[in-house]
Amino acid sequence: MVTIGVTSAFVQPNRLVQRGFKASSTQASMVESTSFIDSVFHVAQHLTPMAEIAMPPQATQLIHDIECSSSIVKITHICDNAMNSYSDMLRDRPLATKAATAGVVSALGDAMAQRRDASSLNISSKEYDIMKGASMIIFSVLYAGIFQHYWFDWLNNNLVETASAVHPSVAVLLAKSYGPNLLAASKLFLNQVFIVPTVYMPLFFAVTGALAGLTVNDSLTRARSQFLPLLQQKYAFWLPAQFIQFAFVSPEWQITYLCSAGLVWTMILSSFGSSCVSSESEIKAHTE
Repeated sequence: MVTIGVTSAFVQPNRLVQRGFKASSTQASMVESTSFIDSVFHVAQHLTPMAEIAMPPQATQLIHDIECSSSIVKITHICDNAMNSYSDMLRDRPLATKAATAGVVSALGDAMAQRRDASSLNISSKEYDIMKGASMIIFSVLYAGIFQHYWFDWLNNNLVETASAVHPSVAVLLAKSYGPNLLAASKLFLNQVFIVPTVYMPLFFAVTGALAGLTVNDSLTRARSQFLPLLQQKYAFWLPAQFIQFAFVSPEWQITYLCSAGLVWTMILSSFGSSCVSSESEIKAHTE
């Protein structure tokens, strides 16, 4: 944690300079500290062979620790820059970034689920089902990446005003100490009780059924038999997960959070793989 904090202090001055801002004297000294660490790391690389021969074990271990610390700083620096770049993309191109994130995470989650299913059946050479993977990607891009982008934007920016217009007492309730939690619970209720059964579930069965070559009647039959079991398992995981989203996650990161939670959702479902028939496992492999 200390290393991460120090690295963040090093990264920020560099980003300010790159964007044309004038760094303060404190920031400049931090940049010089980064150069000092790099210099120590360079010297340590050359001293290590000699240290192993001429120095006691304690000194050799110290040099190795310096090398490891410098490597951690560099890795943390790279990760921090990657997160900053992704945050910039969310700000500048939110819809495309969220859609791409939903598609990539969905593809990864589906690949994990297919591998899980093959392992549960003791099939080591089962080929990746491209059509099944494509159906999950298309569904996730349409629902998580595109629909939820607009839906969450409305919830985050218009729900309070709309509810207050319906009944003035809403504004009074939200002004109290429990107001933020009440607002998060209201968003959760609207999304899980209304949107999931009326938009999420029908879209999922329609997209996956169409790409699987099912007829409309077959898709309806499949939906009738699997609607409630899937909905129950979704509520058990997504009610607490999505309350955290609305209560603590900033709006621009909410789709990314849901995609990440969706990957965890797929991993949790792998424990149920041995008791799931193949048609059910196809449904359960999806991300939120």
